[in-house]
Amino acid sequence: AYGGAASCTAEVLTMPVDVVKTRLQMDGAASTRLYSGSLDCCVKLARAEGVRAFFRGLSPALLRQSTYGSLRYGLYAPLRDA
Repeated sequence: AYGGAASCTAEVLTMPVDVVKTRLQMDGAASTRLYSGSLDCCVKLARAEGVRAFFRGLSPALLRQSTYGSLRYGLYAPLRDA
């Protein structure tokens, strides 16, 4: 349970950074660049789509982290001692 909670907390805290990183990566694929850097991306994203845009895709990410994190941390000790 603690592993799942820790994984979900980490996901919530790092999700905005991942969103900005992905936007900047995709910005390089277009012929014209929309963003001049990370801070510019944050400001433009917040103005155009609102603060919730930084957490778009959070639900499936939390589902994945809760199951994967719980299994990984929950099975570590039993498998280690086997």
